[in-house]
Amino acid sequence: EYGSQDATTLFFGVLDTRTGRFTFSNGGHEFPVLTSADGSRAVELCVGGPFLGIFPRARYNRGTVWLTPGDRLTLFTDGLYHLHGENGKLENGERVMELLRARPDAALPELLASLAQPGEGGTSDDVTVIRLECGEVAGGAEALGSVAIHNSPTNLREVRAFVGALARAAGLGGQRNEEFADGVGEIVSNAVHHAYDG
Repeated sequence: EYGSQDATTLFFGVLDTRTGRFTFSNGGHEFPVLTSADGSRAVELCVGGPFLGIFPRARYNRGTVWLTPGDRLTLFTDGLYHLHGENGKLENGERVMELLRARPDAALPELLASLAQPGEGGTSDDVTVIRLECGEVAGGAEALGSVAIHNSPTNLREVRAFVGALARAAGLGGQRNEEFADGVGEIVSNAVHHAYDG
């Protein structure tokens, strides 16, 4: 959580430890990254809304993912973007996902120790990283995830990003992923534009 006089960011999640169901929302914070045990799957949990405290009437979307044994959920503050890995400055969520995929077995202290501090002139923000690792869960997940949105056209981009990430995690890549995201986008667009008032 990052605070200032006028606004703050917040990530909030609820984990059902019995089933592995993780429901979450985000208020302007860095998107957490969910990776599989072998590093083959990485999903940025990009669902939520704006900073808290700036838009008093803001409504926040909600996402759900089902964790399976060995999955790791990594949450972090923006100070991580100012550090350097083997391939240069992390600087965005895509680079963080690359790092986590490249070193799936690395313990969190080891992973952080491998990152260089920012160079001369770099930002020295505090870095906080939290990792949640999934053990055994009761039964297998019947879905990768889901998203619940408010009926506003501004939410279409968020839906496409989240659904696209889930599709990539399921092994649907390239053109097929784009077509799938387009199809979902059309469905959501129709639902938003033709929804009942309220």
